Amino acid sequence: MARNRSLGKKKSYRKKSWLLHFVIMFFIALTILAITTFHYVNTHFREGTFIQGVDCSQLTIEQARKKIEEEMQNQKITFKFLKAEYTATYGQFDVTLNGTGALEEIMQNQYSNPQVEYFLTDKNVDEEKVISYLSAIPELQEENMTKPQNAFLELRGEKMVIVPEVEGHWIEFDEACDFVINFLKESGNPNHTLDMERLMYCLPDVRSNNTELVRQQQEINRILNTTINFQLADGSIYTLDSNTMKDWVVEKDGVYSVDIEGNLPTFIENLKNAINNANEYIRFYATGVGYVQVPSMEAKTPILDEEKQEEWIISQLGNNKVIDTKPIYSRSPVNEQLSSWVEVDITRQKVFLYVNGECILETDCVTGTDGVHSTPTGVFFLNNKVTDTVLTDNKTYASWVMYWMPFYRGYGFHDANWRDEFGGSIYKTSGSHGCINLPHDAAEIMFQNINYDMPIFIYES
Repeated sequence: MARNRSLGKKKSYRKKSWLLHFVIMFFIALTILAITTFHYVNTHFREGTFIQGVDCSQLTIEQARKKIEEEMQNQKITFKFLKAEYTATYGQFDVTLNGTGALEEIMQNQYSNPQVEYFLTDKNVDEEKVISYLSAIPELQEENMTKPQNAFLELRGEKMVIVPEVEGHWIEFDEACDFVINFLKESGNPNHTLDMERLMYCLPDVRSNNTELVRQQQEINRILNTTINFQLADGSIYTLDSNTMKDWVVEKDGVYSVDIEGNLPTFIENLKNAINNANEYIRFYATGVGYVQVPSMEAKTPILDEEKQEEWIISQLGNNKVIDTKPIYSRSPVNEQLSSWVEVDITRQKVFLYVNGECILETDCVTGTDGVHSTPTGVFFLNNKVTDTVLTDNKTYASWVMYWMPFYRGYGFHDANWRDEFGGSIYKTSGSHGCINLPHDAAEIMFQNINYDMPIFIYES
């Protein structure tokens, strides 16, 4: 009986020892499995993981990288234009992954992130191949595109006009290249169509109804449409108008204007020259005749008041009208602002004396013998007044006169008591030696009223 118990105990011990051994071995195996599974899970992408459109289920990072790059070579990208499409593959541009950093990040977070589809935004691209490919597309070649053109101002003839804008069809090539390169590098969307028309420039920035453009046009044309006619001493006209001012139009940074201050001094100088040239002959309104023109001779040269003239012109430009005026003088021509003067008409053999606008003397006279001792025409000023004197050339004559009023060389007014008649045609055959002979009473009136500031106009009507 005792033996049987001992044998039973041994069997029971053996059974327990085997069971313990089994349990230990099971846990060892389970641990190895767990470790192996953990390692596998952390070195392989989980089932259903798509990266860059490629199924990477159960692949390692290196396996996934290789598979993605292989399949990506055949992925297509289409360039869509208005009337054409062009398709290329990623392989044509040598698109590759930029290392494995992005894949490692996906794997590290794959169980904490429910996402199973990923797109990589960090890739390498052969930019030169992109540029070469795009440069061959007709729609991106300059000769096949039209640049939009802003409306702009242009001087046509003597008017400023607005040239209308042009709506274009233009894609900047460099911008297109950057757009495609950045898409290939950053977009994970495979087999994509790029709408290249989104890069197109159609509309100009400045249209013909642009407020600033219209303002500039109107302001310039108001100036160009202003005409100032300066009447000069000889009756000629010196004009400031669009024919001159069109050359004053300037453009700076797209803004058009008329450079008045920069060009007006030159115009003023030219006006001065015109005044001096016009002073060679003086236009004068003769009594009972109308306008006549005579040489200036000893007339005082008019002087332009440059500062006042310039200020006045600036104030008038932009009036958009025709202005008839005379220059602003600091010393006026002798035929302007007349109040007192003397006229001698050789043709009518008449002398007129005006004082303060009133004719106080109208008398017949005898001038120099026609064609022999002709009296000079022109504008003169008295240079002396003498009474009770003898006029002589020290050779052929010596004549006593009561009133002697010389005005040019040996020419002058004087009484001629030796004459019984004056006027008519006496001067043609029996005139003076060039002086203007007056009746005694007329000479006295002349002597009493003439002064050194009175212009003497001698003309032939």
